[in-house]
Amino acid sequence: KILRINPDGSIPEDNPFYNELSGQQRAIYAYGFRNPFTMAIDPMTGTIITNDVGSNNFEEVNAVIAGGNYGWAQEEGPGTAPFPDNYVAPLHAYDHGVGCAVIGSAFYRPALQHFPPEYTGRYFFADYCEGIIWTMDPATGNVFPPFATGIERPIALHTAPDGSLYY
Repeated sequence: KILRINPDGSIPEDNPFYNELSGQQRAIYAYGFRNPFTMAIDPMTGTIITNDVGSNNFEEVNAVIAGGNYGWAQEEGPGTAPFPDNYVAPLHAYDHGVGCAVIGSAFYRPALQHFPPEYTGRYFFADYCEGIIWTMDPATGNVFPPFATGIERPIALHTAPDGSLYY
């Protein structure tokens, strides 16, 4: 699950399950994830993307929407079974022939930009085992050729105000 709470610890009354559930369960914003290891929020658009580490077959990059069901444990990756009404397919999924753990997440929107303009607004994510960082267009889910390779087990990504990308 992805939970959403206010800075003071209270639960926002506009959470999707606030009126359907009780107690702390009202904090549920989206569900059906196996291991949402990292997430990032685009400071410009508010888009939320999480990297869900898979089990046997696939790694997923998911656009998180209020009330969305991302299918775990019935689905992993692009899925083939009949889906419930609120099922949300991954923006991007890759099988374990490509990597083993999708981690690290950052949107590139720094005040100073050092990368070429086409990187502005892209979502960066990495694979822990293969040491690869990719970029993705969050509007389309299109993933571009590797941004960086040969990295020793990247875990986190961060865009600094000076335009640097740290891993």
